[in-house]
Amino acid sequence: MKFRRPVAEEFPISAHYGDWGPFWSKHIDASGVWVNCQSDGMGQHKGIDFKTPEGTLVYAMEDGLIIASGWENPSNPKQGFGLRVRQQFLLPSGVYATIVYGHLQATHVQTGHQIVKGDRIGFSGKTGHVTGPHLHVEVVDGRGQYHPLELDTTERPPDTIVA
Repeated sequence: MKFRRPVAEEFPISAHYGDWGPFWSKHIDASGVWVNCQSDGMGQHKGIDFKTPEGTLVYAMEDGLIIASGWENPSNPKQGFGLRVRQQFLLPSGVYATIVYGHLQATHVQTGHQIVKGDRIGFSGKTGHVTGPHLHVEVVDGRGQYHPLELDTTERPPDTIVA
């Protein structure tokens, strides 16, 4: 299984999987809870950011079920991923994983929708904890985080991320 990009090829990656910095000192764990990464205020980026202008179409990277579509924290839209979509999909091994599409301007899908690879998810934006418009994509399962563009087998363990 090789994921396709959620946006067109012309949009470069502005933050790579595994990058370190103070901006990523907190992340969402597999249960959806924000946790501190390290006591020194540094953290590791758990996904990929695509440098997209607001309003760029975002497409599903895999077939699956939309398990959340809306604000991560409706009472504080500046927190976390802001307007986001969480898509659950089944790996060939029978393990479920989740793709998160974050910082959206608008969504095309609702919780409970079944989607197929290439369906419209929404439009990129600059909602949540951001410094500018982009699309954040990450993949997580009960074992850890994965590089969103390199997950191609269920037998490979997740990349080790020091947290």
